[in-house]
Amino acid sequence: MRRGVAGSESATNVGKMWAKTVARMFYSQPMLWTEGAPTHCPNGHRLGPNRVLVGWLAPRAGTLEQGHRTHECRECGAVTLWEPTCSWK
Repeated sequence: MRRGVAGSESATNVGKMWAKTVARMFYSQPMLWTEGAPTHCPNGHRLGPNRVLVGWLAPRAGTLEQGHRTHECRECGAVTLWEPTCSWK
């Protein structure tokens, strides 16, 4: 009589099922993390690839405030503070 074998086999099966579930979640269902962003600077210039520098302005230390995303127009240098609104798609 072998002790512990049934328990280890059960744990192995649970581990395999968990691995399949995780693989199915992350590899078979494409999910995108998206964040809204301004389309134009305050001076009306279009923002997009190669037209904007994106940064992060951290909150004050010791507060519960959120930080803000910064978008700097490469054409005129105007900076827009943007509170991130993230979602899964």
